[in-house]
Amino acid sequence: YKEVRIIEDYVSLPTTEFGYTYTPQDGKATTFYQYGLMTDPKGSGNADYSDGKYKNNGMFYIIRLSDNSLILMDGGAKYQATKKGTGELMSFLREITGTSEGEKIRISSIIITHAHSDHKKYVENLVRDYGENLIVERAMYNFPSSSILKGNTTYDDFGKMLKEKYPDIKFLKPHTGQKINLADLQMEIVFTHEDFVSAKTGLTQIVDYNNTSTVIKYTVNDRTLLFLADIGGPW
Repeated sequence: YKEVRIIEDYVSLPTTEFGYTYTPQDGKATTFYQYGLMTDPKGSGNADYSDGKYKNNGMFYIIRLSDNSLILMDGGAKYQATKKGTGELMSFLREITGTSEGEKIRISSIIITHAHSDHKKYVENLVRDYGENLIVERAMYNFPSSSILKGNTTYDDFGKMLKEKYPDIKFLKPHTGQKINLADLQMEIVFTHEDFVSAKTGLTQIVDYNNTSTVIKYTVNDRTLLFLADIGGPW
């Protein structure tokens, strides 16, 4: 488009300080899990929980890196992430990492794609209820200012809780074009809400939180996987 865009970022570490590299040992491979979320088997509804049913929304991916640390990406909604469900999640994380009771599970990074409440509840509950059993090293997300999109501000408390429980946590606000390495996994940022700005007015053209989704291309072992989160629609 023959444009130059300058982004002021006063909160992020440089990508070279945020990420790290690791050479897989003993054939251990990075593995992706799509974690099951409880939904309404009849396929009704979006995010209206007024009838107490599980709706068809939310997203939660878990990546076990080759160094046996984890990436937690998004995390489901309130009525999916029950207390029992969070306990089962903790058991699952112990199972895939081979850590026993009393051992801490290493979370290489928490990644949130956008600021809808159905994309963080499991991870929020995990940090709140089992935080002492976790080592959370990094967090990565890029949300628009609440002055741009009115609505969900539930992530403010989530960020504060992360900082209180893990004072040394590293934070990155991802921007398009950046490449971040975590162990043997490379993340390339393909899109953030900062890209959808009018060249004429300098104002955002996004009117929906789904379309503030951070789109990430993962590359590992010469294979790529593109995560679109909830981006889409006529915008």
